[in-house]
Amino acid sequence: MKTKYIFLISFSIPTLYNLFWHLARYLNFGLSNDFNIPSFFFLMLAMPWTVFAVEVGTLAKALLGSVGRNAITILIVGAGFAINITLMKICVSWLYNKYFKSNT
Repeated sequence: MKTKYIFLISFSIPTLYNLFWHLARYLNFGLSNDFNIPSFFFLMLAMPWTVFAVEVGTLAKALLGSVGRNAITILIVGAGFAINITLMKICVSWLYNKYFKSNT
């Protein structure tokens, strides 16, 4: 699979999940907080980019309120998750080609 598709898919998964989560909370669907547990895992898998999201989120909350903070945090976490997954794919492909492809 091409690297740009890996990036787009891995960006869209946490971004769409978090957008639907916040939309459901905004529309008062009465979801349990247990449904937000995957967001925590996306947050951890997007490290070290989430440190930047926390810093920008604090500034965004002061300027734009909690809705603006949530939107910016979702985008930064999605981008960080996508960068990490894409870099992992590149490293695994490089290692596979180096050690398991026949050298001619």
